[in-house]
Amino acid sequence: MRNRGFWMILGAVVAVAGCAGSGEKGLPYEEDAYPDGWTSDNLLVDVTGLSCMSQNVWAQPEFNWRMTADLEIQVTVVHLDGTPFPDVVVSIYDDASELQGFQTLLAEGMTDADGIWTGTAVLPTDQSAVNIVVNIMGAKNRDRVPVTGGLVSAEFGRGE
Repeated sequence: MRNRGFWMILGAVVAVAGCAGSGEKGLPYEEDAYPDGWTSDNLLVDVTGLSCMSQNVWAQPEFNWRMTADLEIQVTVVHLDGTPFPDVVVSIYDDASELQGFQTLLAEGMTDADGIWTGTAVLPTDQSAVNIVVNIMGAKNRDRVPVTGGLVSAEFGRGE
């Protein structure tokens, strides 16, 4: 029993001793873990006084840690002659799959008196398009629409 305690204490001492020091560039821990040109000023948290048991994670400043993006959506639904089509259900799905059972509903709503539905959704950053389904018959009612600058805009109902 005493032998196991000795080896545990010795292992802890070796682990703590291995944490001593920092890189030449003023970066804590292994300097090769950071991109060229990075200094401790580029890290996301203050590194003064930290030990190696509380390591930092570096990322580019524009990186979104949520891995999602807010999305503004505007869908217009009109009759074939161009007049507004009110009270139409609009459903926004992700672009994970073309199969309906494997898509996730991101947002849903109903068009107003002007035939317009405006909403917001949260889209995973690995997807650059959404699938929009509108509840009309006799005209195009489904489309894959690309996301441009955090905005999706589409029109349904006119003859093509």
